[in-house]
Amino acid sequence: MDRDFWSWFMTCLFGSFVLTCFVIVLTDKPLVRSDIFPEKSSKNLDLKESSSNDVYLPQNDPFVLLADSNLSEPYGFYRALDYLVVADPHRSSGKGYVRFYDVQTKKENEDKRYSAKFPAQILEFGQKQILIDNGSGGSIKIIQDGIVLSTYEGVSDPKDGFFDFEENLMYIADRGNKRILVLDTNLEVVAEWVPKNNFEPNGITFGSNGKAYVTDKISKKVWVFENGSITGSFVPDSPERFLYPGGITTDYWGRVYVSDYSADKIYIFSEDGDYLGLIDKDLINDSSFKKPRNLFFDKSSGRMLVSAGDRLTNAGRIWSVPVPLLEE
Repeated sequence: MDRDFWSWFMTCLFGSFVLTCFVIVLTDKPLVRSDIFPEKSSKNLDLKESSSNDVYLPQNDPFVLLADSNLSEPYGFYRALDYLVVADPHRSSGKGYVRFYDVQTKKENEDKRYSAKFPAQILEFGQKQILIDNGSGGSIKIIQDGIVLSTYEGVSDPKDGFFDFEENLMYIADRGNKRILVLDTNLEVVAEWVPKNNFEPNGITFGSNGKAYVTDKISKKVWVFENGSITGSFVPDSPERFLYPGGITTDYWGRVYVSDYSADKIYIFSEDGDYLGLIDKDLINDSSFKKPRNLFFDKSSGRMLVSAGDRLTNAGRIWSVPVPLLEE
């Protein structure tokens, strides 16, 4: 090829490079960018005024992520890299299990399954699990490959828990003892939070602000804890009200989600407790969405996973539900 061709080719190549750099500077963002997690905003989204699909993340339709005829009434669960790990008390048969479902095939790996008396919640702990077992009064167990490594039995009717990976501490909603129990990874007691009011915790989570949010069966509200003490509480705006607040979690933006098993709804709040709206069967547009129990925000997809189901119909499911975006 002659020299003129190469001169023309190099000029075009250099021009394309300069144009690309100019566009990047103007837009202040890379050309290829995931919009799954938009920038945080101080504004709250008014869900009651906006119901258009454009307020949701990509892949905006809710769908059943997992449906298994053997899964009677899923309680707590978490999404690991390869597995969906589910606590299934299976009250219809009286035989509880912790089940492992392949994320891709949605099939249970029966070799990994292990039995439990009444598994209420299962928490990720590296290659191990923290099992909150509600059977026979209750116990907290650290399990690996189906083998119990250690057990703490000083609980009564434990319902939920949260594991802090940074502090290596677990926080247990010890409902029967009306307290939040704090254990280290050796299952030694570090602290206990015992409010003076009549307190029966159903669920617990922490926000990125360091606050703990606890659902209460008796008062039917969410208590806010800081350093082990109650500093506030919140409920939905009227006419909505909690009937049985249970599962609770936060999303990427710090918002708080509370499942209400009796109302068939999931309520959404800001991290400061301002009521933002709800997710129910009408929003999901599926009448089979019933009895939401536990919640898990899946960071890999930016969606809320919800365990739900009525043991009388043996129709346990894990739903994948879009969460509202913040306003730009």
